[in-house]
Amino acid sequence: MAKLYLVGCGPGDRELITKKGENILKNSEIIFYFPPFDKIFADVIQNKESYFYFDFKFEDIKNIIEKALKEDKNVSFMVPGDFSIFSPFSSFINYFNEKTEIISGIGFFNYLAARVKKLLNPSSTVNQITILNTKVLKEKLKYFKLADFTNFTTTMIIYMNDIQLSELKTELLKVYNKNTAILIGYKLALENEEIFVGNLGNIEEIVNKRELNPKFTTIIIGEIGQLPSNIEWWDNKVDEIRRGKDS
Repeated sequence: MAKLYLVGCGPGDRELITKKGENILKNSEIIFYFPPFDKIFADVIQNKESYFYFDFKFEDIKNIIEKALKEDKNVSFMVPGDFSIFSPFSSFINYFNEKTEIISGIGFFNYLAARVKKLLNPSSTVNQITILNTKVLKEKLKYFKLADFTNFTTTMIIYMNDIQLSELKTELLKVYNKNTAILIGYKLALENEEIFVGNLGNIEEIVNKRELNPKFTTIIIGEIGQLPSNIEWWDNKVDEIRRGKDS
């Protein structure tokens, strides 16, 4: 039975899509994409019927999908990152329901943390991770304070950030101190990728008035630690597992 697939394509590196996701794209007759994923995956979607999904109203896309499914043709939406973080497609999932399947992908913040070899929860002092889309918050709440969503024991992840860096820093300093680490990833996994690593005290100087388009920006703030070298913890864990096997 033909399906509508929502394929998490990762942050933009051609090699960071799952094998299952790539196979589904190859076996789909119709593909809806978000630039620049049409160019990144050009070898996969060439000679296929393909569309930029925001060129169409819901009804138009629905009609294309319904016709394809009746003809036993698979349809795929290329989802940047992972469906669970970025996805404006819930209306299609609700409409097509059991005819849909979601393929997870690598999220932008997972990629960013891996690129700089840091952990999102490096110690016992981090008790939660908060993920925010400030663009959506502005649209829905008009006025909000970042302090309402975090505290000094929280790692905060912001994607599609549209708050000016100076304003963002001022708000964050109401919760965190100036030595708190901050990572800013821009156009992650693309050819012109930029990653800024600093703290709330020096990040403006590091970014140096660089204009960052919100849709390509991912930010991580908090106690972002280097990979620990805790040999004692590792050996204790091995001993604990061995004791469990022997009991």
